[in-house]
Amino acid sequence: MTLRVLHVAAEVAPYSKVGGLADVAGSLPIALHELGADCRIVTPRYRGTDVRDARDGVTGRLGRHQVHVHRGDLHGVEVDLVECAELFDRPDVYGEPDDGDRFALLARSALAIADDWGADIVHAHDWHGALAPILAAQQQRTVLTIHNLAYQGHQPPEFAARYGLAPPPVPGDYGPEAVNLLGRGIAAATAVTTVSPTYAVEITGPELGYGLEGLLADHHLVGIVNGIDLDRFDPASDPAMTEPFSAADPAPRAATRRTLCALLGLEPGDGPLVGVVARLFHQKGLDLLLEAAPAVLDAGASLVVLGTGDAGLEQGFRDLAAAHPSRVATRIGFDVGLAQQIYGGSDLFCMPSRFEPCGLGQLIAMRYGSVPVVRRTGGLADTVTADTGFPFGDATPAALTGALTEAIDAYADRPRFEGYVRRAMAADHSWTRSAQAYLELYQELAAGGVPSA
Repeated sequence: MTLRVLHVAAEVAPYSKVGGLADVAGSLPIALHELGADCRIVTPRYRGTDVRDARDGVTGRLGRHQVHVHRGDLHGVEVDLVECAELFDRPDVYGEPDDGDRFALLARSALAIADDWGADIVHAHDWHGALAPILAAQQQRTVLTIHNLAYQGHQPPEFAARYGLAPPPVPGDYGPEAVNLLGRGIAAATAVTTVSPTYAVEITGPELGYGLEGLLADHHLVGIVNGIDLDRFDPASDPAMTEPFSAADPAPRAATRRTLCALLGLEPGDGPLVGVVARLFHQKGLDLLLEAAPAVLDAGASLVVLGTGDAGLEQGFRDLAAAHPSRVATRIGFDVGLAQQIYGGSDLFCMPSRFEPCGLGQLIAMRYGSVPVVRRTGGLADTVTADTGFPFGDATPAALTGALTEAIDAYADRPRFEGYVRRAMAADHSWTRSAQAYLELYQELAAGGVPSA
């Protein structure tokens, strides 16, 4: 039997993107399709979403809202783009005061499409999709994937009455003052997954459980590490690379390094170029890098940082670049082309995250031959080993400095460092294995099974 699986996500690359969720929601269904599943994706059509190549679908009303669906195609997977001007024609994907109502419409639209299509499984992603398992009919099999437990979609108490939710709070509602959509989605879903095995363990404890650790401990929580789209992230065909290169012949990546240094006004130097492409927030541990930077620069490295986020961190990296203009480059904002050049032109890629559910940056960096220096947490612990990078334990400037110093010393031994590059590039981070694990879970659910705690 061919399984019909409908994915519900607030962002799906290339139609919309804020973070890694978009990459997963735009890649996993394709990988499942290649394994024989019949997949479909439901996501909003935002103000900037290009629908020129999409077909018109149905128009109708959901409650008081007029909804129109555009039907796009993503490598054989239908993408249903839900248009509702009053809720989704906004400048940003997230951060609106009515986000609860916006993503409630997404979930209700997805369930209507699932019912009409005859979906076997509805797979919702993060709190934005969590109302799908909450509102689904009892016989509908649902999967909820937690991409980041820190974001739980708290809504005011009247939200429960507006959507007919059960009045008793579930763990994580924090009493009568809030409705926790992610918590309720976890309680309602047939199966719950998250994006790496280590993170699945971490979120059942108080440090990273954010009040839901008890609820999660009572579930059979499956950790499946994310992959990346190897066609999209391919240094042999990426136009951002000055010269194409591959795991079989990584030497031409030196040309992209030279181009990147010239673009940023950095002196190539004899030491490694350390790259960062990240949201500049506390979670990502970039404050640790700011404190470690003087010692790292003294050891001979250079640094390029691309990202946006906390104003204090942005200014800190601006100040660091101003103090060391030939050794440090800071670019505040996001530039897809520059990000690719950093992956392909840096020697080391730094991710000192305090927690990281999976992380995609280290996977892309390895694919492009930039050796990762990462904190041993979540998906970073599951994907970077001492053979492919430089993992460290404590979330301290001293521990990060130690790992970067070790990496800088390895860089000075060119044959040794080239071994890291080759092993990193040869690592398999495709979606195939992960998609197979999801497919096996769907098959169990479709057969009437329910994972036990």
